[in-house]
Amino acid sequence: MASTKKNTLRDIWNTKIRDTDFVHSFFVHEKTIYQKLFSQKTQKMSGRLSELAESFGVSNEVFFGFLLGIQSFVKQDFENLRHRDRVNIDIDLHELHEYLNQNPSYAHLLEFEVRSSTDKEQEEALDMSLIPIGMVRSKWRVDSIVNNIQANYGADYYQTLMYAAPHFGLQIVLFTYDDIDFEGNKVSGTIVHNGKVGKCVIDIPSVVDCKAIRKDALKKLDSLTYLTRHSLLTSKQKIYELLLEDGRFSDILIPTKIIESFDDIIAAADTEAVVIKAARGGKGKSVRSISRVHDGYNLIEGQSHSRLTYAELLEYFDKNIKGKNFVLQPFIDSTSINGEPFDIRISARRGEGGKFSFTPYVRIGNPKGIISNLAGGGYSLQADVFLRKNFDSDTQNEIKQQLNLLGEEFPEYFASLFDTEIFDVGLDLGITQKNGRFKLWLFEADTDIGGDGTLVHGLEQTVTHCQYYRHLANKLGLIKQKQTT
Repeated sequence: MASTKKNTLRDIWNTKIRDTDFVHSFFVHEKTIYQKLFSQKTQKMSGRLSELAESFGVSNEVFFGFLLGIQSFVKQDFENLRHRDRVNIDIDLHELHEYLNQNPSYAHLLEFEVRSSTDKEQEEALDMSLIPIGMVRSKWRVDSIVNNIQANYGADYYQTLMYAAPHFGLQIVLFTYDDIDFEGNKVSGTIVHNGKVGKCVIDIPSVVDCKAIRKDALKKLDSLTYLTRHSLLTSKQKIYELLLEDGRFSDILIPTKIIESFDDIIAAADTEAVVIKAARGGKGKSVRSISRVHDGYNLIEGQSHSRLTYAELLEYFDKNIKGKNFVLQPFIDSTSINGEPFDIRISARRGEGGKFSFTPYVRIGNPKGIISNLAGGGYSLQADVFLRKNFDSDTQNEIKQQLNLLGEEFPEYFASLFDTEIFDVGLDLGITQKNGRFKLWLFEADTDIGGDGTLVHGLEQTVTHCQYYRHLANKLGLIKQKQTT
C-alpha cells in the first residue's frame, strides 16, 4: 500500500510537530474529523490520502496524524504513507467510539519514547526554558499517572496535558500536598521531559492547579501562589436561590427546597414523583426517586426498585435522610427514545485570554435507574450524535441553539455571582417533551467539576487548559521574566 522511499508523510509529520502553531491547529482539526465521522455516519474511507484529507477540510499532514491515532484500531500500518497513496478503511463507528473512550492515545503527537530515567537524568530533567505550572493532586492520582506513563499505556487526560504543555512553553510539575515544603518554599515534583519520567525540586510554582486537597491545605497554599481552582463550598440550595433571585435563567430552574421533615416528602410525592439528593456534592450517588402508587410508595435508589408502605418509607427516612442535608425536587423525566435517563453536560473552562470555552456532551445512564452521570455507571456521547438519534431535525437545531446560548452566556454570568475567580463551570441539563415541544431543565450548576476529559471533548479541552495556564503565566509576568533570564 505504501512506499518506503524517503519524504514520506511520517518524515514531514516529525518535522511539523516541532511547530507549536501546528500542534495547536492539529488538536482542533483532528476533533473536526471525528465530529464529521460520527455526524455523517461514515463507515468507509477509500481514496487517495490527499482526496480524503480534502473531503474533511483538513491538510494532508493533519489527516495523516489522525490516521496515526487510529492505526492500532483499524490494524493498519500508515507509517510509510505518501500524499498520493491510497487508503482503504472500514470503520464500525460504535466500536470506534468504545475504543476511543477506553484507549485514548496521543502518542502520535510525541516524538519521544516513554521510559524510566536514571537518578542523574532525573536531576537534569527540568527544562529551564519552560515555565513550571504546579499540579497538586491526591497521592492515588499522582501514582496512577506516573505508573501509566512508565508502563507506556495509552495517555489519559493528565498525561496528555503533561505531554502537550511544552508546546505552549510550559512544564507541568505534578505533586501531592505532602510533597510541599512550606518552610523552604519548595516542592518535590514529578515531570515528563523528552519522554522520561523525572523528579525535580523547585520553588513552589507561581501558578498551581489544585484539586482534591483539604480545605486547610488549600488556604495555606493560596497564600503563597496563584491557584487556578477555588471550590465554591456552597450548597445546591444556595446556588438555586442565587439563580432564582437574579431571575435571568429562572425559566430553566427546577423548584428546589431543603427537606426539613418527612411530611415535606409525603406532601410532594402524593402529588407527583420527586427526587431527593444531597444538598452538596454526591456525584449522583445519593439520588433517589419516590413516587406514589395505589398501595404505597415506589422507591428507586441506584438501579434498585422497592415498594414501601407508609411505615416502611418513614423508617427509611429516619435511617437515611433525617438530620442530613438533602433537597427535594420534582422528578424530571429526561429519557432517551430507548428509555435511558440522560443529561447534557455543558463543560466550560477558561482558556485563551482567560475567556470561557465550552463543550456540550451527553451522559447516558442505565434504564433501570434515574441518574446518568459517569460515576453512576453511565457513558458519554457527543451531543450531535445523541440529538440526531432522539429528535427530529427542527428540534435538534432548536436544542443546539439553546445549548450554544447557554454555553456562551451562563459560565461568565455564573462566575460573576461569586467573589473568587472561577476556572470551570459545569451545567447539567435535562430535556422533557410535551405536546411536541421540548423544554430544558437545569439539574445542577457547579464549579470544580469532575471528568478532566472524557475523549468526547478531551483534545479540545487539553488545548484550552494549556492556553489558560499560559494566560495566567503572562498575566503574572512569568513569560516576560523567563525571556529576560
